[in-house]
Amino acid sequence: MKQIIAAILVLCFCIPASAQKIKKMEYFFDADPGVGKAKPFPVAASDTVNITADIPINNLTKGLHALYMRAKSDTGWGLTEAVLFTVYDSLLTLPVSKEEYFFDNDPGVGKATSVAINSTDTLKAVQSLPTGALPEGFHTLYVRVGNNGGYYSLTENASFYVTGFASNAAKISGAEYFIDTDPGVGKAKKLNTGAQTDTLLTSYNLQVPAGLDTAINHYLCIRVKDAAGAWSLFTFDTFKVKVNAAFAMLNINASKETSKAVIQWQTINSDAVNYTVEKSTNGIDFTELNNVISKGSSQTYNAKDAAPVKGINFYRIKQTNAAGDVSYSSIAKVLFQEADPVMLYPNPAKDFVNLRFKTTGKILFINVFNSAGQNVKMLTTTATENIQLNVSSFASGTYVLHISDGEKTFTAKLVKQ
Repeated sequence: MKQIIAAILVLCFCIPASAQKIKKMEYFFDADPGVGKAKPFPVAASDTVNITADIPINNLTKGLHALYMRAKSDTGWGLTEAVLFTVYDSLLTLPVSKEEYFFDNDPGVGKATSVAINSTDTLKAVQSLPTGALPEGFHTLYVRVGNNGGYYSLTENASFYVTGFASNAAKISGAEYFIDTDPGVGKAKKLNTGAQTDTLLTSYNLQVPAGLDTAINHYLCIRVKDAAGAWSLFTFDTFKVKVNAAFAMLNINASKETSKAVIQWQTINSDAVNYTVEKSTNGIDFTELNNVISKGSSQTYNAKDAAPVKGINFYRIKQTNAAGDVSYSSIAKVLFQEADPVMLYPNPAKDFVNLRFKTTGKILFINVFNSAGQNVKMLTTTATENIQLNVSSFASGTYVLHISDGEKTFTAKLVKQ
């Protein structure tokens, strides 16, 4: 059975000249058969005709249509008026009574795995759906609903990842955290996790290192270790450090000078009596590098680090006033680059990319992320002089390889043609 959305039409036709009257009316759907050849609509002669009526839609197909009407006076036919309407199957209005789902590949509407639900106009449910024998990796869950009239909705989907861990996987036995820069797996600040557990749900009070840059967001990163010694990927959240008023007028900068690092800072109306230059290799643990006596309230100071490490060096200034109060500047960074531990070629790549490593024999954990931050490939392998990675299935774009050997973590950018 078909229905029309606007079955009752209210139309008004007027003839402005007082000497003329409307004598005839006709209507048609979609295509004009010609003036005077459409279906007549009986009306009494009048200057103004108001119509409220049901008009049969006959054999119109489902979808959008137009109803056209025009009137005739003593001097001829007027312009045509149009009204849009939709014809639909009344079975579409039946309540939702069916639900089905599938993973990855659509077996066809009505042929997926069904889920028992109660008939309803709106389905809101929390359901546990078995994943069966899905292999480890990324998958997509698809869900759609239907009614007893044979109609189904469009398919909704969500992506998820199946891990290779068995139900008897080793329990969590440790955790560690770092801020902004990864010092290496197993080398970050330790967290007390208590007894071994399957799920770690604990609140920690973590002391934020002094001297973090107050102008940018920082990253708190946490990872856990199981009883077998395997570490997870880290999860992170962002935070920002409130500006320290005591150092609002202190500017610090660090730069390279051949093989040395030069630290410079400027003060404005400072009451400090002493400045201590501090250095860190991880941005968390700082040691004293140099001590400088204040020369006055508004001055420029310089200090040098004659032995910076390969990688990122972090510097900050500790300010001490006559009362012994201490506050810290923001952190300045200097990178002393060492040769990349891995080289990618060809890059850009089409089907395969080669990874050439400086050292061999170590176990590598390789994760590939697309520009949206999604992990599109992960593998564990032993480092050899050359490893070939198949990227033929990747969409064109930029990817980041996250590579860890259990001690150091480094990244490399790949462009897929």
